Formats: sequence, structure tokens, C-alpha cells
Amino acid sequence: MGQQLMSGLAVASWASYLTSGLYSRLEIQMINFLAKNLNFVHVQANEEMAQLAVISRLCGTPTPANWPDVIHLPGFASLKPKKHYKRRLREEFTALMPEQALNLLDNMLALDPAKRISANEALNCDWLRNVNPEK
Repeated sequence: MGQQLMSGLAVASWASYLTSGLYSRLEIQMINFLAKNLNFVHVQANEEMAQLAVISRLCGTPTPANWPDVIHLPGFASLKPKKHYKRRLREEFTALMPEQALNLLDNMLALDPAKRISANEALNCDWLRNVNPEK
């Protein structure tokens, strides 16, 4: 079991799988853009539970309180995290990016797919309004 260095894109992709709200191709491209342009934090995880713990430390532990439909996911009932984390994304990234970028990142990485920003909404957000993706 070798350890695998995961980029922000890989973590976000794994988060989307765990939360059953698969990101669209455009959303993944936007996450990749953010990862490249904001030097997104790299994390190390070698098992699914370790990856979930890394995601939970940043985005909060999935619970019915922050994501009501999580109880319907296969395997959720058997999930017994050792610790419950509160969402810390804003605290971790406030000093690293402008408020508009932080709002976008926070909305893109929402645990509850029903609360996650759509690709269209993201493309029309204040931070991306003047970004040229060709550069």
C-alpha cells in the first residue's frame, strides 16, 4: 500500500464521489483551474477512510445536520468517524485568496450536492467574470 500524493483536483473529485453529487466536466475544469492557480493544498492519503478524514477536516464531517440526504448513501450507516470536524475551509483559505475566490471555492466544495453551486452559477460569479480561461 504505497502512499499517493493527491492534488486538490483529486481530493475534490473524491469528495464529489463521496457526496454522490458528481461534478460536471466544466466544474472539474474549474476546480483544476483553481488548483493550478491557487497552489491548492496537497494532501497525502492512502486509504478511502484516510481520504474521507482529509476531506472532513477541511469541508466538515458529512452528517444529516449538514447534508440531510447523506443517510441514503450506501454504507453511511456503517460509517463511524473517530472524530467529527466542523467546516474549516474559510478559515484555512481566507489569507490565501480574495473573498470572491473564497466564496466560489466554498460553494463548489459544499458537501450537500443540493447546496453546491452549478457550473453556470460558478461561471457567472464575480471572481470568474473577468477571467480568460485561455491564459
